[in-house]
Amino acid sequence: MKQFSKLVMLLLIIAAVTMCFVGCVKTQVVTFVLGEENVVTLSADKEGKVIEPSVTVPEGKYIVGWYTDVDRTVEFKFETDKVDADTTLYAKVASLYHRVTFMVNGEDSIIANSDKEGNVLEPKVDIPEGKYIMGWYTDVDRTIEFKFETDKVNVDTTLYAKVASHDFSVKYNLGYAEPEHGEDMPATPTQSTVNLDDSFEVAAVPDRAGYDFLGWTDGVEVYQPGDEYEVEVTGNITLTAMWTTKMLTVRFYDDIGLLIKTKIVPYGSDVPTDDVFAPHTYPQCYVTMGWDEDLTDINCDLDVNAVYEYQHADYSWFEFVPVVEDDVTVAYKIKMAPHPLFTWQGKRFAPSGLYAFPDTYNGLAVIGFAEAIQKLGKDDFDEQDFDIELFIPDSFTRIDADSIIYSKIKSLSIGRGVEYIDSKAFNASVIGEFIVAEENEYYTAEDAYLYDKDKTTLIAVDRSLPQVIIGESVKYIGADLVYSRNTLQSLVIKGDIEEIGLNAFTYCTNLLSVEIEGSVKKLVDGDDVAKTSGEQRFPPFAFCRSLQSINLKGIEYIGFGAFTGCALTSITIDTTIQFIAEECFVDLPRLATLRFPGNATVSNNGKFICEDNTLIEKEASEIMIDENTNGDVFIYYAPLQQRVHYDIPNSVREIMEYAFEYSKIKTITIPEGVKELPGGMFEDSSIIEIEIPESIETLGMGDESRGAGKTNISTVFGRSDLAEVTFANNCRITDIPDSAFYGTELVTIRVPASVTVIGRAAFGCNTLKEITVQTGNEYYEAEGGVLYTIGKTEIHSYPAAKEGLLYQAPSSVKKVLSSAFADSQELNRVELNEGSKQIMSFAFLRSEIKEIIFPSTIEAVDVGAFYMSYRFTYIEFKAEQPFAITDFENYGDDRVFTIQDINALTVKVPFASHNTYRQWLNDKSNGIGECIDANDYPDEYVTKYVFISQGVSETIKAITLLNYPIPTWTGEGAMYFNGWFKDEGVWLDEISVPCELDINTTHTYYARWETTQRKDGTSVNFAYELPIDEWATVTLYSNIVYFKETLVLDTDEYSNCHLRLYVNGNNEDRVAQVTIAKADMPTDLIKYVSVNFDKFLPYLDLSDFEGYPYQIQLKFGITLQP
Repeated sequence: MKQFSKLVMLLLIIAAVTMCFVGCVKTQVVTFVLGEENVVTLSADKEGKVIEPSVTVPEGKYIVGWYTDVDRTVEFKFETDKVDADTTLYAKVASLYHRVTFMVNGEDSIIANSDKEGNVLEPKVDIPEGKYIMGWYTDVDRTIEFKFETDKVNVDTTLYAKVASHDFSVKYNLGYAEPEHGEDMPATPTQSTVNLDDSFEVAAVPDRAGYDFLGWTDGVEVYQPGDEYEVEVTGNITLTAMWTTKMLTVRFYDDIGLLIKTKIVPYGSDVPTDDVFAPHTYPQCYVTMGWDEDLTDINCDLDVNAVYEYQHADYSWFEFVPVVEDDVTVAYKIKMAPHPLFTWQGKRFAPSGLYAFPDTYNGLAVIGFAEAIQKLGKDDFDEQDFDIELFIPDSFTRIDADSIIYSKIKSLSIGRGVEYIDSKAFNASVIGEFIVAEENEYYTAEDAYLYDKDKTTLIAVDRSLPQVIIGESVKYIGADLVYSRNTLQSLVIKGDIEEIGLNAFTYCTNLLSVEIEGSVKKLVDGDDVAKTSGEQRFPPFAFCRSLQSINLKGIEYIGFGAFTGCALTSITIDTTIQFIAEECFVDLPRLATLRFPGNATVSNNGKFICEDNTLIEKEASEIMIDENTNGDVFIYYAPLQQRVHYDIPNSVREIMEYAFEYSKIKTITIPEGVKELPGGMFEDSSIIEIEIPESIETLGMGDESRGAGKTNISTVFGRSDLAEVTFANNCRITDIPDSAFYGTELVTIRVPASVTVIGRAAFGCNTLKEITVQTGNEYYEAEGGVLYTIGKTEIHSYPAAKEGLLYQAPSSVKKVLSSAFADSQELNRVELNEGSKQIMSFAFLRSEIKEIIFPSTIEAVDVGAFYMSYRFTYIEFKAEQPFAITDFENYGDDRVFTIQDINALTVKVPFASHNTYRQWLNDKSNGIGECIDANDYPDEYVTKYVFISQGVSETIKAITLLNYPIPTWTGEGAMYFNGWFKDEGVWLDEISVPCELDINTTHTYYARWETTQRKDGTSVNFAYELPIDEWATVTLYSNIVYFKETLVLDTDEYSNCHLRLYVNGNNEDRVAQVTIAKADMPTDLIKYVSVNFDKFLPYLDLSDFEGYPYQIQLKFGITLQP
């Protein structure tokens, strides 16, 4: 450094001298700069040439050249370049040796120098085991390799090592030598060699039967297939598979898919099932047989289902009806076969339990019922209950109408195959629960409710429910839902109902409330009650006799007969109403309020007016008020109003049937212009008098009765209080229909001259005493208050209350018309004239006539001519041959008389025709041929019976003895008659009736008297008397046994009495039933019941029966029907 300073000083001295010299000679100054300092200053010669100075530079450095710019880019050539002004030249200094930095891994480095020529020696570098240097590169990306043999450096340089790893092998070891479960040995995975710090994806392992793979291990870590293995070792790698025995899951399911048990077992083992129990939902008809999978040596997870065998009821209980297509039997349907277990007296007494119907027969499917399965369980009047469950198998495809009827069933299960269920499938049955297979695509159930699959239609419910709640999803309420059940008290409708079907709640006599929370659009039309074929179908709420009010929210359509026979006192019809059918308001005697909601009086469409409890449809009549205006239709007058008189609005031209039924009005004004008084208009009303306007042309007839106790035909005035009717002088009425004034209070009536036709029983009122005919009538005439056709050839009507005991027909009469003497009360004897030929049906309907004489000219009598005329005590036939019985095809039999007390009847016939009449009367009139009086016959044609009691004899002549006399004890003490016997004292050969012995013989019988009463059931006179509902032991002396019961009944409270006889202390063993209708039910009723025990012995538990006499336990039970 000191030498460098001396050099600088020397140069400065030289520069000063030069400057002086230059200043003298005026030469150019050249300054030589070395680094950042001016080192030497020299002058150019005259030509401007400069001599390169000698400059001392640091050791290891040298001057490359001199440059005219500070950036050392423009070199000054001393040989050629000249200066023409003062100039500064800059030295470019370089090193004689260049520094070379060797980078190995970005951090580690080695520093070395090149030689003077720029050669560099490759250094020796320590690197990790397993690696080596592939070469050195001048760029950090190792793309330009530095060749030590040829390449030189002329500047400080950094060289970068490219390091690589040595190759190592990777091996996989499966961990076992041979398979254990019979499969082939799989191939071992392979892997190419890898380098240190390299990585590879761990291979998948081949399946090994019976084992679960845990992973590959190198002895340190565990790897799963797909893992990235980072190579960090310096040797070969071995990965060994790790295994564990596979455990399998076996799940057990029952018939409804319920998981009942899960087991974990080793691969290849057998699954024990001794502790697995899978009872069927219906264990009574399905037996568990096993499982649907092989459970030995299992090799996979299993879901196993129990296998069941269907155990249906015995084939002998059924008959199988072929279903034939193209003359080939393709399936079967079933019906119940006569069988002691089920059938007795038409009643099926199935024991409690589950009954599964067969699913196959003869290898073919059973697909449905061929006829009704009926009377299983309990009906309305049985005292016993039955715990019966029914199972309909998957093979059934349909449950048609009346498939299971009149039965009480705990539950009904329906299989997956059923595609159709009729709304009347379970007619009159009580089913406590419905169960539908989950797999069924068409139906579902929820407890006591049966629906279609999406629950929009309610098909059936438990008919014993006191309350039915219809959910919001339901849009349609099926027909016959709760038809004719007295258990239903409340109905709640939560959703918006489109339609309520026929008979849905009809005859639910205890239904008290209907709550519509949503809406009901339509009450469907009932069948016209005049329907003569097929089943009668009623509107949904008809005959709900306890239902007092209903609010029809959202109603649009009220169908035919909607409220027939209800106990309604109030009806609210929403103003949404669009249609009201005929006869919606029939048989509603208690209705006081008929209204729209709130204060509304007009419907939304302006079509209906409802005010003052009357309902009118505006301008709906085809009869015009004037040429531009249609008349109104008067629909209904709520009857329970206290008006005495009512004026029908003058705009009315048409009146609907039953419009004033049950009304309390006494008089009414009908506007001129009305042409018809419709059927039922004043039926059962309080109307007492009426003037019929001249415009009236027709007296209508309504449909058949909708209410209990009504006549078959509803007429204008039927059963009203009508006492006086006045026809206009110019009356236009030509036809007085059947029963037109039936049941009214008329005493007299005048038939208008315009009338050409008068129907049957037109004047059938019990108060009528006289019928007259207006002068000028060409078709009818009257005499003595009796109505005849013109010329008195036909008896039309004999007034029921006409005074007089005897009627003798005029000699001109040829025919007695239908209902001519119906309901006659005063008349005792009818003598038909010689010349009378025919008596038509119902001619003496319900008459009190006791005696009748048929002339010899009678040729024909219609069946039913004497229907319900039971009181005859004397009948005389004058013709030699019985008359013909006609018209029987319309009535189902050809019976002439039904006599209530044949013991009081005397029949007279010509002696020569005795046998003919006897046979005919026995055949056509419930055995009254034996009532023919033979006392006038010669002895050789009769049998004499002599009865002697206490020395007094009575002789009876008869062909058949129907009754014997019952003597009275006249001696001392109390003695009881015990029968008639041939051998007095020995008391053998007792007479019994009826008795028919040889004619022209005489037989004597003696009364037997004892101190005790005889009650052995051998005849009516000695009938057993059993207390009601108490068991008694009696002795049967023959198969026919007579019983006597005295009943005290309230006939106002009950309509029918059912008397039943039970045996052997068992309320299920019923051997007789007598039904006593109200009409035959006096307050004190003595009823004799005869039972033929031979008919029932095979079905009773009489295991010790060896013949008569036989002791048996008996009890009478009584059921009274409201």
